Amino acid sequence: MNLHVTSQSSSDITLHILLEQQANGHFWATVPTLPNCSVEQATKKEAIEAIQQLLLERLSTVEVLPVQVSDRANISSTSAPSWKPFLGMFKDDPYFAEIADELWAKRQVENDEEIEID
Repeated sequence: MNLHVTSQSSSDITLHILLEQQANGHFWATVPTLPNCSVEQATKKEAIEAIQQLLLERLSTVEVLPVQVSDRANISSTSAPSWKPFLGMFKDDPYFAEIADELWAKRQVENDEEIEID
């Protein structure tokens, strides 16, 4: 459901609300994009009205500002990833291969134990 809330400026903000009927029959309305912005009311209509009121109160005390994040132009695209110097570091190390094989075997056993179905 889209919810149109008129802000103090001339622009409108469109927010989505989630409206769920609870086991007790009440309706829970929440705005997923805003933390701690939810209400529970006895009827669907009351829940929508309450969430609209809560939104108007919340938005009257905040200012939403666009922030431009600079593009990655300052980061050299030719620079190597920080992990690249370590590639192949252990290629001739027999102990590393042995340890890697042991770790792999241990993970397989752990995964098999988790998947067992009785």
